[in-house]
Amino acid sequence: MDETFTVDQLARFMRVAPRIVRRWLDSHRLEGFRDPVTLEWKVAKHVMLTYMRENAIVIPECFSTPADSIQSRPGVNVQRR
Repeated sequence: MDETFTVDQLARFMRVAPRIVRRWLDSHRLEGFRDPVTLEWKVAKHVMLTYMRENAIVIPECFSTPADSIQSRPGVNVQRR
């Protein structure tokens, strides 16, 4: 199973306020689910990384691949072969 992250963790990785992440989840811009026990939002790692790539959010080095660090910079177009 994929690793999951809380709203506070996502906010730290994306460098935004937790309320922004909750807004994305509530509006279905970011796909997540509520933990049945704690009712806390959770987001899978692959969903977080896809969202960050699609929205040009810099991916933290602990998650990034060489292509991520180049692609997440505005104005840089990388063509994959």
